Amino acid sequence: MKKSILLLSGVFLLASCADAPKEETAVTEVVVVEEVIVEEDLVYPYFAGAEFDQTQAISQAEVAEILVDFNGVPTEVIFTTEITENCKKKGCWMKVAAGEEEIRVSFKDYDFFVPLDSEGHETTISGVLFYDTLTVEQLRHYAMDAEASEDSIANITEPIITLSYEATGVYVN
Repeated sequence: MKKSILLLSGVFLLASCADAPKEETAVTEVVVVEEVIVEEDLVYPYFAGAEFDQTQAISQAEVAEILVDFNGVPTEVIFTTEITENCKKKGCWMKVAAGEEEIRVSFKDYDFFVPLDSEGHETTISGVLFYDTLTVEQLRHYAMDAEASEDSIANITEPIITLSYEATGVYVN
């Protein structure tokens, strides 16, 4: 008897579910809007990182003289020069002139960047000059950041030793 009651209850339950009108489920579209920083809004001079005394800066010609006998021992230098290239995606690195040499500049702890349109601007930077070995992976990443062609990126097959500089502070005029 108990089995019959359970069986009948199950049948009624299934029958009632089958006849129930189906509810339409609403589809909600979620749109994520990223904050966009418009470069035209940046006002020069631009500053980022740790404060430093710009009057202590030497010229790019004086840095070039230092490089003649530079042995790679990390050396603190504050200097003023021109930005010859910079990361076009975030502004997370730049290259600067030092006479005939070019120095790759990164920013301490990846804590700050330069404006995306800073190429060609004068800059004064404070930090440490040293030699660094850049891996093929790093070089390809930098080339992509600089919007290099696929062919030139593919041609990067060897690491290089390069003049590098870790900036703790940067002014861009």
